Amino acid sequence: MQVIAARLALLGLVLAAWQLLPSRGLVNPLLLPPLGFRIATFLFVLSLQVTLEWPRGRKHWLLAIAVAAATSLICYLVFQNYLSLLLPRGTWSNV
Repeated sequence: MQVIAARLALLGLVLAAWQLLPSRGLVNPLLLPPLGFRIATFLFVLSLQVTLEWPRGRKHWLLAIAVAAATSLICYLVFQNYLSLLLPRGTWSNV
């Protein structure tokens, strides 16, 4: 029970800091310029999943990675192809 409370408190602090930043997110100023949208979204979704529930085995880690990759890919396809929005490319990865 204490582990869940600690994770919820950490998530609350992250979300509060997220709302206080002018760009409305920790991902934009820190990860988007060097990594680009796809990689930054993958890392954000994966870290959020791990924060909410720590994977207990290899199967759970693979599932978390697959969900993060699928989320990143679907977001990219919807925004880039369907809505025709240009998403940021990373300076490090050029992806």
